[in-house]
Amino acid sequence: MAGTSLLALPGDIASVPGDVALMTKAVTRKRAVLPGEMFPTDIRNT
Repeated sequence: MAGTSLLALPGDIASVPGDVALMTKAVTRKRAVLPGEMFPTDIRNT
């Protein structure tokens, strides 16, 4: 039982950097603000 979870561990560890890169890219895209925008979620800026 414990052997199978240990065998799956390297695959899980290998997938972490890719997941972090995707999440970072998504957050960066959502937080992108033009220099003139003070409140990116404010509907008055549209």
